[in-house]
Amino acid sequence: MLRYPIMWANISLIFGLCFVNAIFSKDTVSFVRTSLFLICFFILYRIRFKTSCLVIGGVTIAMLYGYFFIQRSCQHIEKHAIDGTFYFEKIFRTPSDRIGGLGNVYLNDHTYYNDIYIHIKNRSGLKVAENKLYHLRGTLYPLKSPFNASQSFSYYLWARGVRYHLAYAQLIDVEDNPFPSFMQRLRGYFRKSLQAHFKDAGKSNTYQAILLGKKELLSEKNLSHFFNTGTMHLFAVSGLHVGVVSTFLFFFFKSLLLPKIFRLFFTLAGVSLYASIVGFSPSTLRASCMVLFVIVMQLCSRPVDGRAAFLNTAFFALIMNPWQIWDVGFQLSYGVVAGILGLGTPSAKRLSTQHNRFMRSFVASLCISVSASLISSLLTIYYWGVWTPWAFFVNLFLIPIASCVVILGTISFVTNLIFPSCLWIINYLSEHLIALLLFCVDVCARLPGSVLKVSCSANVFYTCLFLFFLYMLKSHEGNSKSLTHGP
Repeated sequence: MLRYPIMWANISLIFGLCFVNAIFSKDTVSFVRTSLFLICFFILYRIRFKTSCLVIGGVTIAMLYGYFFIQRSCQHIEKHAIDGTFYFEKIFRTPSDRIGGLGNVYLNDHTYYNDIYIHIKNRSGLKVAENKLYHLRGTLYPLKSPFNASQSFSYYLWARGVRYHLAYAQLIDVEDNPFPSFMQRLRGYFRKSLQAHFKDAGKSNTYQAILLGKKELLSEKNLSHFFNTGTMHLFAVSGLHVGVVSTFLFFFFKSLLLPKIFRLFFTLAGVSLYASIVGFSPSTLRASCMVLFVIVMQLCSRPVDGRAAFLNTAFFALIMNPWQIWDVGFQLSYGVVAGILGLGTPSAKRLSTQHNRFMRSFVASLCISVSASLISSLLTIYYWGVWTPWAFFVNLFLIPIASCVVILGTISFVTNLIFPSCLWIINYLSEHLIALLLFCVDVCARLPGSVLKVSCSANVFYTCLFLFFLYMLKSHEGNSKSLTHGP
């Protein structure tokens, strides 16, 4: 296994950060559990003494790196009063009497603070909007460490690089941003393309939520229906969105008879632009890096290895920001991809033996859907205490519909740039496709037993993850040996 250093680096980094979590949270049970998992890993893989020393050394280095990174991130910062301008980048769904979101603060002395979390009472009934400036007066408070916190939202904020929050502040509406950046103008232009010619505001909001990851635009009814059917991942810009966009762009440029190097370059440029517009969330970053890895391998005329791309992106993402390993979005994103690569794809290859092409595609889709639902169900049971048993079935026909919606959204953006007069045709098709998607979700949400209340302890949750982790490594080792030694 030492022939695969990225896999060993991932193992060391994951175990090291688990130990760091136990140290900072002062949880003895977590520390003992991680130690037992590491010992079981050595026993099950029959790792020799010399190799064990290398692994222990790697875990120690990863633990020291994570410890000092987190300790530096959590270093004491003072609260201080501010008076300046606040720019909303992301608005959270909150009650009507509150305002919540992320943004940047620009002070009058030309200093600024990026990624500030704001959660204040809306006494004046102010209606806030993204990509808009507001006059701000209040106090910046340092964000507390998420360890020992009872909620996972703190990990989300730290993974996004948030270090300050505004709990008491005054917001006053001012004119629109007089000097928007290029990306701000492009993001606003994309939203206008998705809003144009829609007769129903609810369908337009769903369209934007799918393409831009804006779950806060959904109504309470639609939000509950998507959650109860296990299809909330459609609004997290991830591998589905980036994969559909990259595939569409590649075949579009191929239809223009461009040379291969230009097709790959323009595809990568388009994916990077889309990821910049929607924001580099962990899922978007992971998917974009995997596309980059695949394109580099094709340019080098090397076989594309999905597991290698997955391990590479996971390692470098955690090296850049170790906080992400405790973020639920990161775990869902990488867990689902790991399930597809470790369970879905091998099962599809073994079971897709029918000569009928349609049956082969159906069985492969079913295997991938079930494997993705298994991992996501484990996480939703642990964090939210619910299980959606119909999710694997619903995703079979909702994912193709959502993929078509993503393609139409990409076409609408390009059409609005080149042929604005033809935009109504694209959005007309999109509105009817969104109507079909909402109808299917509404029907599936009414199925008996669509949502079940299930609880899961931490020991059961981490044991299941560890067993899947071992299975993933074992299957990767077997596939690598078969590729090395041949049949």
